[in-house]
Amino acid sequence: MNLEIIRDIFQIVFYATASTVACIGLWKWREELKGKVEYEAAKQALAKAYSVRDQIRMIQSAIVFPSEWAGYESAEYETERQRKVNESFFAYSQRFQKLQDKVSELYPAMVEAEAVFGDEAREKLDELIAMTRRLWAAIVVHHQGLDQGRQNHQVAYRKFFNIINGINEFETPDMGTDEEPVDDDNFKRDLDAAMQEIKEYFSPMLGRNHPRL
Repeated sequence: MNLEIIRDIFQIVFYATASTVACIGLWKWREELKGKVEYEAAKQALAKAYSVRDQIRMIQSAIVFPSEWAGYESAEYETERQRKVNESFFAYSQRFQKLQDKVSELYPAMVEAEAVFGDEAREKLDELIAMTRRLWAAIVVHHQGLDQGRQNHQVAYRKFFNIINGINEFETPDMGTDEEPVDDDNFKRDLDAAMQEIKEYFSPMLGRNHPRL
């Protein structure tokens, strides 16, 4: 075997090896890039979802202070009861606007999650957004009941009061067998379930796709 043939063989081996290494490197780079994209999308989805959940809790748990309805301008025809109801509704509307701001921040993360992971990712986050619509409906119906003088006389309105005040069967002490069971229309149960599904869906992606430093 002469030197020219040996040289050709070495060149073939060299180029074949170099091509294999390049392909492996490209594949590894693509996998790392994909992992980073998935990690960031999952992290943003989780963080924004927690932010929405926390703002829901802020609406439910905090005492309403006079400063929250300070911007309300009462009308001359309002009765004293109507003024108090309208002030309360104004205060809760201000709180809900902050929640809407958090939902607006969640939306881009939801679109990105759908693009990266598919429809199921968006559906998980949509369930949380649906809970904000239920909360707003409870705020509206509760204050309508107050305005019409029904809140203290109809059991059907009590659940709306419970929703916006965070009163539920899990956090309310047992008042005795003579008391009616707490009814919040399963709001806390459904909110917890929505958050649990979001965590179970996105959390594994954080560990699996954590980018290397």
